[in-house]
Amino acid sequence: MQKGKKHLIKHSHKLCFILLLFNTNITFAQTKPFEPIMGSIFLVKENRIIDSVVFKETFNIFIKEFIKGMKDKMIEEYRLANQPMDTLQLNEIAAPIKELLFETISEPGKKLFAIEYKADKIFYTQLDDENNSKELYYYDKLKNIVVNSYNQNQLVDYFRQEQVISIKEHREQTKIIQGYKCFKVIYQYKENTENEEIFMPPVIYTRELWVTEQLKSPFHFAVKANEILFKYYPLEIIEHMDKISGLETTYILTAINLK
Repeated sequence: MQKGKKHLIKHSHKLCFILLLFNTNITFAQTKPFEPIMGSIFLVKENRIIDSVVFKETFNIFIKEFIKGMKDKMIEEYRLANQPMDTLQLNEIAAPIKELLFETISEPGKKLFAIEYKADKIFYTQLDDENNSKELYYYDKLKNIVVNSYNQNQLVDYFRQEQVISIKEHREQTKIIQGYKCFKVIYQYKENTENEEIFMPPVIYTRELWVTEQLKSPFHFAVKANEILFKYYPLEIIEHMDKISGLETTYILTAINLK
């Protein structure tokens, strides 16, 4: 009887060990991210003014700061070049710059984009209402570079454009996006303007991401920070700027088919 009991305990230990290995393999299979080599992601980018009064107030403050900084930079350049300052020209450029910045920042309406995975390259294209595509740039996996599709120039600073300030995970907040399990991540960053020739007031962007750990890709349609892309893949984004309130930019997936 005692011998049979020991035999049963011995087999029970073996069974527990087998089950442990089985569960470990299942967990690994569930958490190992999928790296696509073919397929497409379709998304819509939209800028929305959610509070027009606040937007106008903060935009006007921003543009005044921008124009003042730009004038100061031009005055310094005139001084260094030992040339007389053209004050009339400085004043005349303010109005068109304000209009251009307004259009650039707010860009009302929706824009359609596609990410296309084709073997060793990932293409980023813009689509029009008739689904005609305009290739913007692509990521070369073998060379680990991003290339401007128009002139074939390498975008050297592409992955250094975002200086991450903070990243905070909210794993308790989850949802399913196009079949992928996602949780919320909020991160803040500012643009790297070290090599910019024009003055731009420092802007801090706050992004609410819905990310998945089921996908892994070195290139993303909006996020350029490796601190994010090394960990997970954002499938949905809501973005705000600290300098200009009342404006919201969203990136929403409409379809995803990856292999």
